[in-house]
Amino acid sequence: MFKIGEFVVYGHSGVCQVTSIDYPELAFHVGDKKLYYKLEPVCSTEVIYTPVDTKVLMRPVISSEQARQLLDRVREESKAPADVRSNMQDEYDALLKNQECTGLLRIIKNIQYKKKDSLQSGKKLTMTEQRILKQAEELLSSELSVVMDRDLEATKSIIDDVVTEWLARVYV
Repeated sequence: MFKIGEFVVYGHSGVCQVTSIDYPELAFHVGDKKLYYKLEPVCSTEVIYTPVDTKVLMRPVISSEQARQLLDRVREESKAPADVRSNMQDEYDALLKNQECTGLLRIIKNIQYKKKDSLQSGKKLTMTEQRILKQAEELLSSELSVVMDRDLEATKSIIDDVVTEWLARVYV
């Protein structure tokens, strides 16, 4: 069970802070005696109530050390993506659903690589690829900004710089 004040990744809402754990008043009127988390997403003003035993993806955020290692691995990596087929939407959707930072970063790298490749041949990314890239960037940057204790824009800039440096090394 998560504690009040902890940050978690919840469903498609991204990073949220647990602000209370309680039996909601309304739940007693409908016969629900479950404990609920009250979650506040870090990138929006909504409030989410979810049962403590929810089936929706809910995991702790990574540690600051894991975030550093994730970015360092990209800084040291010198291989291009093995596969950037034109249609990887199913794979990307699965990675987005899982919301693991390594998978989100893989999406960003693959699509940025494809974007650079497409621009060389006078093409653009599809709208679907642009949407997936934006979603992966938002999910990853929100989690890393919390664990690295940086604002969202600074974190987006760090991720962009790391991926840009990687692209410069691997794109031939």
